[in-house]
Amino acid sequence: MFELKEQDFGRIKPLIDNISHSRALIFSVVEGNLKGRIFVDNMATPKTAFIEGEFLYLVGFEDNTNFNKKLIKYIFDEKIPKSKDKELILFLCSDKWMEIDKMFKKRGCITIQRKTFSFDVDKYKEVRNRYDKITYKDEVKKIKDTSNFGFRIVNNEEIISECMSIAVGSGEAEININTKEAYRRKGYATTVAMEFIDYCISNELIPNWSCWPFRKESINLAKKLGFNEKSDIPAIYWAKNM
Repeated sequence: MFELKEQDFGRIKPLIDNISHSRALIFSVVEGNLKGRIFVDNMATPKTAFIEGEFLYLVGFEDNTNFNKKLIKYIFDEKIPKSKDKELILFLCSDKWMEIDKMFKKRGCITIQRKTFSFDVDKYKEVRNRYDKITYKDEVKKIKDTSNFGFRIVNNEEIISECMSIAVGSGEAEININTKEAYRRKGYATTVAMEFIDYCISNELIPNWSCWPFRKESINLAKKLGFNEKSDIPAIYWAKNM
């Protein structure tokens, strides 16, 4: 297992060009928009790659036994001991990673799923047209002084609701949205999300939405805003006290 230098990150592009989910999160590292590390099985022509960024991803040839063994050793001997949360969430970019899935299970890991969505711009525009006079629109402020972008509603210096990108890559932007519990179900999240999506459309970016299955409010909001639910993606999960 070898670590690529930043100027060589593009060598894994053949492994990720056809990925249909998480593109902003993966490409943000490859394009240098987000700090990260990339490990490969072969420096010149990688067949398998491990991407460390906002999230962890495995891409490429699945049954790469030698690489898989070294990766698991690196994760449990180096990465987890140095991590603050003592937790692992590793996304597998297909459901064909049977070998490494079994190897991780021997370490006490389980497999979980994350929901992903595709953006339907025509569907969104239909919804958006019904919100010409969005509640709280005049209260929305663009977030400045950040490598990403976003919008928030603030009341007396308290951030009520916020929608911003956590990664931008391959012409796409991954959404992160949060509303304080006391202000939920009042339309704040819809307002900041629409401002975010409008900004994406104006700047020729495709908004990405993903969340955990238990985040029912997030799922409902995604569908409300014109996102179509896609297949879940698998992830390896481990935590110190699980």
